[in-house]
Amino acid sequence: MGTLTRRRVLVGGAAATVTVAAAGGWAVVENVSPVRRRLHAAGVLDGPDRAVPDVGDIPAVEYGTLVAPDGRSYRWGRWTPAGGDPELCLVCLHAKGGDAAFPFRALGVHRFVAAAGLPWAVASLDGAADYWHPRASGADALGAVTGALMPALAPRGGPFAVLGWSMGGYGAVLLAEHPPAGVVAAVAASPAVWTSFDGAAPGAFDDAADFRAHDVLAAAGVEALRGGPPLRVDCGEDDVFAGTSRRLLAAVPGAAGGIHPGFHDAGTWRSFLPAQIEWIRSAR
Repeated sequence: MGTLTRRRVLVGGAAATVTVAAAGGWAVVENVSPVRRRLHAAGVLDGPDRAVPDVGDIPAVEYGTLVAPDGRSYRWGRWTPAGGDPELCLVCLHAKGGDAAFPFRALGVHRFVAAAGLPWAVASLDGAADYWHPRASGADALGAVTGALMPALAPRGGPFAVLGWSMGGYGAVLLAEHPPAGVVAAVAASPAVWTSFDGAAPGAFDDAADFRAHDVLAAAGVEALRGGPPLRVDCGEDDVFAGTSRRLLAAVPGAAGGIHPGFHDAGTWRSFLPAQIEWIRSAR
């Protein structure tokens, strides 16, 4: 096969086939999501994206540290709009490899909020690689969010919305199962959800018992989601987590969102943001 270029790759149908240039003509490869993901990773196939809005001079993002109930120090980021007391705090849970700056620097969440004219604060916490659930080490980044960050943001108890990506999307779903007071909506983008401990990413859970205790697709988890705050799940159709995202959407009555064009990357997540922000506004 010759060298692939953007001009020589044609994608057709609803993610069913991919047509690539071959020495003797055109070859059609079935089961394309893995193929499309490889082409995307190689820079051959573009995914969706949305430019971060240019909203001019807005307040700067602040950073600091707090001590959480688990006794550990966590770095936080916070953006507050000009003009007073925000009506809602949008708490963001970053993806694996991210940090407290991820929602602001990689995605520009606060600029999307400002462009929508919403008087919301945006905040985040550095969850390191703890996968946003209590760990055998004693670390509990999600507990730090609910037990320290949220009270610091809104001492009167909210309202809050939670938005997470990948590992953070899983955290948003888990938090929706066990929501603290004041959480009015939860949004999970490409949530990193697995169906078994053996199939999970290395390090995501301490052991099989830990997986079972925090399995958001188990019967108990799904039942809790049905009684929790409104949930939205968005995922790219070429994302490895599209299948489990479909299961979440089917399991939770009234769940919003869906499976859209896209991959497991920041561009796809930016493309989701305008609809997610509008949904949070209307779901309050």
